[in-house]
Amino acid sequence: MAGNVYIALYDYRARTAEDLSFNAGDTLEALDTSSGDWWRARALTGLSASKQGYIPANYVALVESLDAEP
Repeated sequence: MAGNVYIALYDYRARTAEDLSFNAGDTLEALDTSSGDWWRARALTGLSASKQGYIPANYVALVESLDAEP
């Protein structure tokens, strides 16, 4: 579901101009999760705050989920 807020579990560095770099602990809003392994997202915090791009879905967890617990 798009519009959910996720927390980054790992650091990720963009490999293409369309990717979004982020660090573990940054929060991201999923804009489009229909692509399977790569989601379009907007960074809410961190080094890419307010930028949009593609992120690997397995690098993030819903803020409310147990996977997001430290």
